[in-house]
Amino acid sequence: MEGLQKELIKLMEVAGFSDHQSNNMTSSPAPNLSEADVLVLKAILTAGLYDNVGRVIPKTQSPADPSDAPGTEHSCVVETVRGTACIHPASVTRNLSRPCLLLYQEKVKLSRVFLSNCSVVSPISIMLFGGDISVHHRQRLVGVDGRIYFRAPARVGVIFKELRSSVDTALERKLAEPQLSLEGDPTVRIILELIRTENVSGI
Repeated sequence: MEGLQKELIKLMEVAGFSDHQSNNMTSSPAPNLSEADVLVLKAILTAGLYDNVGRVIPKTQSPADPSDAPGTEHSCVVETVRGTACIHPASVTRNLSRPCLLLYQEKVKLSRVFLSNCSVVSPISIMLFGGDISVHHRQRLVGVDGRIYFRAPARVGVIFKELRSSVDTALERKLAEPQLSLEGDPTVRIILELIRTENVSGI
């Protein structure tokens, strides 16, 4: 994994998205992240691992597996792109009691299919970095990738489509001119503000 990280850092540096100081990332001590920084980090992970986002069925609504021994405590179930799976019993997210969206790193087959290294992620991150957005005016729903739906006015979906278009434009400028700084870009500021101020309870 460390080798992949170094390779990615090198590729990002060549493309102009990182400076030479980034090569010291693996040996530098981990920074103290604020709550807002954690939300940004989760959004980045969501963008990179979007196919690993699933919809949680709360534990109170998750059926017990008939193969379990009597009295066995079961975890909540997650609907993923490749079918349903259970959150691993050792995970701190195993007892989620409300519908939410979960990002997982690993899926393993044991007595059943389990997800591990999980974290609750925000609807805004999905709307910004997920699949294609569809707007359902009559039902007042905004869909992402045809599998995740949010109850919201159609205008919300339209706004996020516009934001995505602005992000694509900014990235095209960056790719064309690698030394260009996007730190003060209005679209970047808006997106960071959205991510940092969203209230997402979970792990």
